[in-house]
Amino acid sequence: MPVLMRASSICWFAENLLFVVCGSLAGPGQWVKSRCFANHPFAIPFLPMETGIGKRVVAGLLSAIVPGSGQILKKEMKKAILYLAVLAFLLFVTWAATLYDTLVGLVVLKVGAIGLALIASLDAFLTGAASKPRHLVLVPILAALFLGDALSGGIMLAKGVRAFSVPSESMQPSIMRGDRIFVDSYNKNRPPQQGDIVVYLSPETPRLSAVKRIIGVPGDRIHLRDGMVYRNGQKLDEPYAQHKLGDYNPYRDNFPAVPPSEMYGVRNERWQQEFWSHLEGGDIVVPPNSYFGMGDNRDVSYDSRYWGFVPRQNVIGRPMFIYWPSARLGHRLAG
Repeated sequence: MPVLMRASSICWFAENLLFVVCGSLAGPGQWVKSRCFANHPFAIPFLPMETGIGKRVVAGLLSAIVPGSGQILKKEMKKAILYLAVLAFLLFVTWAATLYDTLVGLVVLKVGAIGLALIASLDAFLTGAASKPRHLVLVPILAALFLGDALSGGIMLAKGVRAFSVPSESMQPSIMRGDRIFVDSYNKNRPPQQGDIVVYLSPETPRLSAVKRIIGVPGDRIHLRDGMVYRNGQKLDEPYAQHKLGDYNPYRDNFPAVPPSEMYGVRNERWQQEFWSHLEGGDIVVPPNSYFGMGDNRDVSYDSRYWGFVPRQNVIGRPMFIYWPSARLGHRLAG
């Protein structure tokens, strides 16, 4: 019983609050004549809808959230079907053509979503108005700008697009420290290939996301000689790799010929123990469902040489492009 009383009190409060707000929107001296959607099939008994301006404001807000829903409220069904069809088309094109995969596509997606929400919202608010109070026009405009952007963001989230900030210099010059990138996690179940750049959860530090280039996939045999990477006996052509320090670290540059130890920067005790079980004939053999990753900035990269392999389940996704800073806006991050 107390729960029911609290629920009824909340409904009473919401009813009277909306009554006062929408009555105020109608102008001084004009109060709401009824507290329901007057024979509307989606009637909600505690919403005041008879007032012209109040109803149009609510319709504008609804169309800013879902283009066409405000037209349904006003019983303009042909317009509602048109806006909903355009929304469905935008969703389909985004899903099928992966608009978010490039900067141009992302701009098209955001402009399309915001524009659709803005047009539908203004149409729902202004159509049928005897007068058009200029200050109230800002309500659907601001709502459409905010909610349209939220709609495009929601579409990106539904497609598995995530934003990340790069915390280190290990992937320079491909990705700089502080770069903000969009990552496609929707196809993370597609096995990464050698040369792909991936974002992953660190197997060493919980909740830390990092980015590296895949050097070895399951079954590959990896070793380095004088800083050069050999995969299955073949020297890799790596134009993206750089060696800026110019010093010599026998463990780092001739991995895995030298055993791991703290003297060479290997602090991970688990890797110091597991290292030997993956060593075969001078190579490290990548185990099943795992990857060997390295940073492009080889002399400073803290990577698989120091802590082991990246489990497949830790892979978050593939970076698509940089969205900040502005000087690198749109820079694609192909593998």
